[in-house]
Amino acid sequence: KKAFSIDPYNPQYPIKNKELILGIQAQLWSARLDYFTFPKGLGNFDRCWNATPQCSYDTFYSIIVNNELPYIQSRGIKYYIPQPGLKIVDGKLLANAPYNGGEIRYNFGEETPTTKSTLWSEPIEIPKEVKVISARYFKDGRESATTTLRR
Repeated sequence: KKAFSIDPYNPQYPIKNKELILGIQAQLWSARLDYFTFPKGLGNFDRCWNATPQCSYDTFYSIIVNNELPYIQSRGIKYYIPQPGLKIVDGKLLANAPYNGGEIRYNFGEETPTTKSTLWSEPIEIPKEVKVISARYFKDGRESATTTLRR
């Protein structure tokens, strides 16, 4: 989202000599370049071709998730799977997934969730004695890193 929202021509940025701006660059430092390039790099790539957004971030995100990531996966390129978001509101666990079509699996405690862990599908009551909740997002045979929520 940060890369997508960059606008080098925004008047709030005190850039002198804007006419000298020829483009943008994004540093990629990784032994696993494919994994860390996608989908994060796609926001940078879009800024390279379009100095100002041609659509809303929600539209851009939808295009990436529904069109580009399936294509990238079909080409055998592994891409980064973001972690699920977790929070407790009024004693209930709320979770959100980074993409549609996957599953959030969770455990009470520090144990790393697997595909056999409890499936999160709606807000659930958290027992008062539970101090740690761990969750992972699973999609297309792949998984995110673990999100750990402590209270």
